[in-house]
Amino acid sequence: MTAIVGFRPAKQIKEIFIKCPELKDFIGGNNYEMLIDTDDENKFKENIEIVYKTIMNEADDKEKLESVINKLVEKFSAQSHLTLEEEQFLIQQKLYGCDVGLLSFFFFNIIQLKPGQAFFTAAGVPHAYIKGNIIECMANSDNVVRAGLTSKFKDVDTLLEIMNYSFGEIEIINKQQKLDEVVFKTTAAEFEVSSYMKNTGSDHKLVTKDKPIVVLIENGKMKVEWISGEEKKYATFGKGDSFLLPAVLPELFLCMKENSKYYVVAIPD
Repeated sequence: MTAIVGFRPAKQIKEIFIKCPELKDFIGGNNYEMLIDTDDENKFKENIEIVYKTIMNEADDKEKLESVINKLVEKFSAQSHLTLEEEQFLIQQKLYGCDVGLLSFFFFNIIQLKPGQAFFTAAGVPHAYIKGNIIECMANSDNVVRAGLTSKFKDVDTLLEIMNYSFGEIEIINKQQKLDEVVFKTTAAEFEVSSYMKNTGSDHKLVTKDKPIVVLIENGKMKVEWISGEEKKYATFGKGDSFLLPAVLPELFLCMKENSKYYVVAIPD
C-alpha cells in the first residue's frame, strides 16, 4: 500500500524545492527565496506553512497552476531516474490532470507499507491513500476534509485551519512484518487493533474486561462459541464478516474451521 502522510522533515522539503525552481513562479519569488535561504529550523518550518497555504489558496488560478504542473511533467518525464514523489506526481497527473493536490507530494512523506505493517495518524495530520488495500480503524469523527486529487467535495479553507504542521518521518509499526499475531500499539485511547493468522483447528479466547470488542474476518471461516445464562450458543462467520462482542459478555471462543486471518479491535487498558 502506498500513502502520503504528514509533513516530511523540513530539510527534505527544502531540498525538493531547490531541485524544482519551476515552483518559484507559482508561489512567488519572495516566498521561494524565503524558503530556500532560511537556515534557522523554526523559521524554516514557519515558512513552509506559509508556502503550503499559498499553494492551496492559489489553486483557483487554473492558468498559473497548469503552467507549473506542465513544466514539472516535462522535466520529470525527461529524467532517467525518478524519486518517489516525482514518480507519483506523474502517475497522479495522468489520472487527475492539473490538480493542486499534485504539489503535496513535495511536502508530505510517501510511505509504502508491506503486508502486516501499519502507521498511525493523529487528528489533523494530513494523509491520503494512493494505492492498495488497507484495514482502517478510526475514532469517532465528524469530518473528513479533502483538498485535492479527488472527485469529491473539496474544502481547502477548513483543511488549512485544522491541519497539524508538525514535521518528521512516519513510524512504521511492525517493521519486521510479523504476521501470526501483531498488536498495533499507538497513542490512541479509543481503540487498539490486533491482527491474527490462525490455522484450521486452532482456538482463540477473547476476554472483554467489561469493554466491547469488534472482530473483522479478512479470510477464512470460524465458529464462535459463548455462554448465555446456562446455555452454550454458537454462530459461524467467514470472509468479510464482522461481529461485536458486547461488554456484558465476559468471554468468547473462536474456533478456526479454515486457515483464517482476522482483526480484533478493543479498548486499550
